[in-house]
Amino acid sequence: MWIELKRDDFLDAINRLKPKRLLKSYAILELQISFLNSEVIFCVNGAETKKPAIGEWSGFVCLRYGLLLPFLKIKPQSDPLKIEYVDAKIKIETARLTAKWIQKSNLDTQASIDAHLLSDQPDKINLKFCPSCGKKKGMAIDLLPIKSKLDAEQLRLQMLADNTNANTGCLTCGYVWIELVSN
Repeated sequence: MWIELKRDDFLDAINRLKPKRLLKSYAILELQISFLNSEVIFCVNGAETKKPAIGEWSGFVCLRYGLLLPFLKIKPQSDPLKIEYVDAKIKIETARLTAKWIQKSNLDTQASIDAHLLSDQPDKINLKFCPSCGKKKGMAIDLLPIKSKLDAEQLRLQMLADNTNANTGCLTCGYVWIELVSN
């Protein structure tokens, strides 16, 4: 399995995924490298960047993002740069980095990329101030997940709302109320 891309594209991809303030916890996050439709795709923690490339690569390689950071300081010599997966390791020039290979077909690869990106982006819930305790922990009852996935406080809130026809409740104190919505 191999991918060949321009050295500057490789360095730009690593740099784009690097946050402004690099913490140790970010360096241990999993980076996924995949290849689809003549593009190499780098994903880490919901962030993605794509660069044009050629190669034979039917799956994912998962490795720690921090292992690629030294390439930003000591740039690879070769251009174009060849990334190979050999014996459970990624080979970039003379460097060999421990990695995990996940074999997929091209359709599975696209679906997995989409799932990876969408799973790390939770829906934003607009919380409201509770009239009872004053904390910003009130939420619309219909935004609660399905009953099988509710935690204890969400289940208690759902039961209270069912008994009172309330449409909003507080996750902290359990107070439920009817929120009037005007259009």
